[in-house]
Amino acid sequence: MSARKAAVSQLPSSYYQQQTEEHLQRFYRTNSIADMKGAVTAARQLYRVKPDDIRSQDKFYKVLFQHDFILLEYASPELKTLFGGLDKNLQPLLSPPEMIAWYLNQYQSGVIKDLRNLLQRYPGNRHVLTALAAAYNETEQYWMASAVSSQAMRLYSNNADLQEELGYALKQVASADGCRYNHKSLMRSAATHMAKAAVNDPTEYRYSESSYLFLSLGIVPLAKREAELALKTEDGRYARAALADVAAVAGDFATAFEQTNINNKGLSETTIQEYRAMYYFQQAEADNMLAEFNQQKDIAGKKTILDELRARWMTSLAGVAYTPTPIEETTAELPWLKTIKEYFLSYEQGQGDADYLIAQASDVCEKSEAHFYTAYRFWLDGEAEKALEQLKLSRKQPAYFYYEYIWQPLIEKKIKTGI
Repeated sequence: MSARKAAVSQLPSSYYQQQTEEHLQRFYRTNSIADMKGAVTAARQLYRVKPDDIRSQDKFYKVLFQHDFILLEYASPELKTLFGGLDKNLQPLLSPPEMIAWYLNQYQSGVIKDLRNLLQRYPGNRHVLTALAAAYNETEQYWMASAVSSQAMRLYSNNADLQEELGYALKQVASADGCRYNHKSLMRSAATHMAKAAVNDPTEYRYSESSYLFLSLGIVPLAKREAELALKTEDGRYARAALADVAAVAGDFATAFEQTNINNKGLSETTIQEYRAMYYFQQAEADNMLAEFNQQKDIAGKKTILDELRARWMTSLAGVAYTPTPIEETTAELPWLKTIKEYFLSYEQGQGDADYLIAQASDVCEKSEAHFYTAYRFWLDGEAEKALEQLKLSRKQPAYFYYEYIWQPLIEKKIKTGI
């Protein structure tokens, strides 16, 4: 052995560990291919010095996996051989070499079949299970996503990726019939898993999604805490949207308005306009409120029936002239919205029973809207007390994250006090 080779072989493992990290950090900053290859060389030396050490196995495999994924776009024979020789307790925690092909082609058809085949080859592999759950979520097979995630969490109870997939899947299952408020137990489970995911691996998205779920349950203090943690993690669109949502539900319209001006990319245009309209209504800035309502349009450039009805009511309460969109020209895509549209078309013709909407409502979401828009009808007829009664019944429904729920206290105060 030459003197140089002998000196290299006597270097401590900490040297190769440091060299690996330095090359990786430079690669992340500059995308230098030389540094990626340098990281592989250093990690390989670390592995040769301590081949039986789990940490050196883990480091070398992860670096080589990155190398093959980024530079080769296929799994090298070295990666496959290395994976087969990993410690039996480490192997289920790492992506199998075949996952490189999946990561590169995950949006193509047949990925679920491929992942199921991989799972048969590597039972209990965390990354395969997580990818399979994500694939089911992406294809809107939410029951399957929740089943796979639940199974995986028996093995990896504190894994944030699995907790996120399970939380997301449960939320979607709860929303499958169009009214997530019908399924409190599912929503509570979704909130719990998403909150745990955020704690185990904090991201702006996870905290924001957790905030949304707690807000949907009407647990405003927890929703606010999660939104603030989202902002602390990253000052991005999800965090700002979560803060705006929490503020609006809590009746803090000044904060909701402020958030729509700071970073509104996480909110839909309609929501931005609605929150700003609420603020201007509270501040008695009728002209500004009118401007927000005039901007509200759906993706087809038309007013939805609910947006139109709220615009009519609020502008009338505020005493500002509003040019209405004819009811027949509003959009109503869902059967329930068509029922509301027909209800007001009949009203304009002097027909229909005032309680018709309430009788037609089949779940808490529809009941919330039924009482709210029945209140509007009573208000149009000059029956303020009946309108207030219906508003209270609307507010009692657990559809906490609906515009109607948020508007109710503002309208009630206006009717009672004129302020």
